Amino acid sequence: MSRMHGGLFGSMRGLGAASGLLMLRHWTGGSVKLSSRPAADNHATHDANFPGRPTDPNRWRMLLLQLATVALALLAMPAPSDAQVTLTSGNSTALVDPTAQAGMFYWAVQGQNQLQQQWFWYGIGGAPLHSIDTISAPLITTSGTNEATATYTSPGNFSVSIDYTLTGGTVRPAGQYANADLGEAIKIVNLSGTALPFHFYEYSYFNLEGASNDTVQLGTNVVGKYNDAYQFDSTSALSETVVTPGADHGEVAPLGATLAKLNGGGPVVLGPPFFAGPLGPGAVTWAFEWDLAIAPGGSPIISKDKSLNVLVVPEPSSLALLSAGVVALLPRRRRRGRAKGEIT
Repeated sequence: MSRMHGGLFGSMRGLGAASGLLMLRHWTGGSVKLSSRPAADNHATHDANFPGRPTDPNRWRMLLLQLATVALALLAMPAPSDAQVTLTSGNSTALVDPTAQAGMFYWAVQGQNQLQQQWFWYGIGGAPLHSIDTISAPLITTSGTNEATATYTSPGNFSVSIDYTLTGGTVRPAGQYANADLGEAIKIVNLSGTALPFHFYEYSYFNLEGASNDTVQLGTNVVGKYNDAYQFDSTSALSETVVTPGADHGEVAPLGATLAKLNGGGPVVLGPPFFAGPLGPGAVTWAFEWDLAIAPGGSPIISKDKSLNVLVVPEPSSLALLSAGVVALLPRRRRRGRAKGEIT
């Protein structure tokens, strides 16, 4: 995504260097001495620089392999914005940009991101829609590492609060399934003295395993309100359950279609020409709409819960290849006559 460029690489390189220095200090017992002497002199002073440490080159190769792994992991993470919210719990991490339509753009289970975008829009009466980040700058409050609330306020009119609670599961080995849960509670408060005809929309674009090969089906409760979304591919699955109240409208659509509706500059009713699914496999999105009549001082809450069940895959082979490349660059020659195991 766009967050993975700009100042990211400079800052991550700095973090990688700092992490590497800490690892090297730990490996050498807390002190590092650097020398500009020729290699032969450095061999002679190896014991002085690293007292009690073996000269086995395999130890150095392992150290550089660890440093390469740290650097790669740091570079793979999205760069934070100034207001980015990071949630962590167990085997899961979620990232939210509350200042833009990117919204929640990252939800990973054991390092495997499954989410591209999930955010919220609103409309009042028959007025055009806007994303909630346009209401005001967010007020962010946190509770521990796994819960955060973003509140947007239009003084004298209304406020919208989104509360996230992440519950990660147990770390599982490759080939097994790992899961995580994300609870969301949306509170809308009418701050005016008149009734508020408020339309609220949730838009979700998950891409399970990054394969763009998903199928989505929406479900309804006994009174015909949308209360469930189920998305799956050949190995992993996502479900969302709306606890209360059920949504009045919903749709599943090809990637880009619903987002164009929401940003189209007019009032929106989800549905035709799209429907509740199933739709797929492919790159698909889904959305819910709540039509609320909020009395003065009223504060309805939309409560819902998401669950991810993901097949854990091995670490990317590219990491192993890069690490192997770093090792291959190490000096391999031995000075004639020196004992086996010394580095030259």
